[in-house]
Amino acid sequence: MHKYGLELLLWTEQFTKENVKLIEHAKVLGFDGVEIHLGHPATIPIEDVKKALKENGMEVHFAVTLNEETNSISNDKNVRKSALTFFKKCIDVAYAISEGDCIVGGVNYAAWGYFTGKSRTKEEWEWAVKNYKKAALYAKEKNIVLGIEPVNRFETYFINTAADAV
Repeated sequence: MHKYGLELLLWTEQFTKENVKLIEHAKVLGFDGVEIHLGHPATIPIEDVKKALKENGMEVHFAVTLNEETNSISNDKNVRKSALTFFKKCIDVAYAISEGDCIVGGVNYAAWGYFTGKSRTKEEWEWAVKNYKKAALYAKEKNIVLGIEPVNRFETYFINTAADAV
């Protein structure tokens, strides 16, 4: 039987305690699980989310998006370092809620909406791969799978096709 999930980013970019009720709402709408955006991991009410998921019999996965301060393809190595630190923090939150066995996907390889006006460079690719490999090893220790979401060229120039993601 197919399972259906709902991205709660539909209703809120910054998931907080007041948004926990969206888990029950998704269940009432007929969904089997939710995806929670971890754009602001410090605001996630971990225990409340765990309780709501359990009470509603819902599965959970997570989405991470990077911004210009956490851009793994930035020319600034400190920003790239911040990207990895942020991604690990998001993985920690995902683990705290799911205890592993979940997916953390999204535009988690470069800043969403960041454009240089030119095509992806070899150097950018190497920076992103280096950070992503470190994040993947960190996630693997917690039994979490990372997913890469290719998006259209109006959201990023970096990964736009399934072939790019592979």
